[in-house]
Amino acid sequence: MSAREPEGACSGRTNGEFCHESEIHDRRNITEPIFYKIGKIAFLPLLAGMFFFNRMEPDTLLRFPQCIFRRITGLYCPGCGGTRAFCELANGNWAASLRYHPVVLYSFLSYLIFMAAGLLYRRTGRTVFRIRRPEYLCYLGIALILVQWILKCAGLWALP
Repeated sequence: MSAREPEGACSGRTNGEFCHESEIHDRRNITEPIFYKIGKIAFLPLLAGMFFFNRMEPDTLLRFPQCIFRRITGLYCPGCGGTRAFCELANGNWAASLRYHPVVLYSFLSYLIFMAAGLLYRRTGRTVFRIRRPEYLCYLGIALILVQWILKCAGLWALP
């Protein structure tokens, strides 16, 4: 689509002629293959992290450096609890992971579902379900981070 065409116009058509709705939708779904490629790249580091944290007890995390944001401001940072949540997830403690930081479990489950659906589609050509706008998964993750951060700073989020 050229810069002069109105949104929704198809390339090769005269001004005023618009694409069928499915053609517009297909062009807007350019993010799905990008997210799938990023997911394939992230698989090995995710697997290595799970292996590393599976070998570690949660108490070992006390030796990690303290959060700089928390040290300077006295407030929790939006990511506080993420490392502990990942460690608990790697050890199979899903409930503790959810309490430390819900976006870790959400991201892990979203990743598994998205990659399984993408792999099935690429191997068989069959679509069990399709995430039409995968960027909305990111927006929901950001919303989870912000809500959890506000509740934690207000003292309304119970840590394990």
